[in-house]
Amino acid sequence: MTNEAEVLINLEDYPIHQAGAKRDQIIETVRTQLAKDGCAVLKSFLTPDGVRLLRDEADSVAPFCPFILWKDKCLFYR
Repeated sequence: MTNEAEVLINLEDYPIHQAGAKRDQIIETVRTQLAKDGCAVLKSFLTPDGVRLLRDEADSVAPFCPFILWKDKCLFYR
């Protein structure tokens, strides 16, 4: 598997690689969410393969991180 954008990103729903109104709307939505909340939520932005690749990469470096997450909510330092 490759780390190409076409594999990682759901370009059908998020055509960030093509100039046009849909990309402009995505950018505006993200900017608005960032300004309001400090984060942006893009549901299904990653493809299933993209999720797997990024999860596998995160798992491979997790032993080197100075913290762990407990129940996806609490942060504890090792």
